[in-house]
Amino acid sequence: MKITESKVWSYINQIQKQKKGWHFIRIESNTINGIPDINGVVNGKEFWIELKCNRGNNIGLSKYQLLWHSKRIQSGGKTFILHLTEKQEHIEILEVRDSRSRSRFPFAVRISLVSYASSQPGCTPGTRVRVGLEKAVNLMSRM
Repeated sequence: MKITESKVWSYINQIQKQKKGWHFIRIESNTINGIPDINGVVNGKEFWIELKCNRGNNIGLSKYQLLWHSKRIQSGGKTFILHLTEKQEHIEILEVRDSRSRSRFPFAVRISLVSYASSQPGCTPGTRVRVGLEKAVNLMSRM
């Protein structure tokens, strides 16, 4: 089962409907370069999430996304990149950090890894992803 950003949003949306104190909205903007895909609040803690579902180590962040995250973090906001790997064994939570050199662009670094591979018999890939996403979102809200 290939996981897409739309499917990840759908899972997060399903989870939020069952949780008190969770509010997420998907942002679709062609007018603001770099703005993340989701704005969320969990129990009073607001943060932004950029969704990435692709192969390998190339997360695929644009320079606009890196700059948006960097500026938000410098202003005291919280932003994260939620990267689901193609093999669907774990979810990476990354954040953007500024380069110490002014000549280099900001870059993303992994700050946590949420495993959601399940050994339970009959556990579907979709169920595993939802369980992993719930863990990841809870973790981001506490950072």
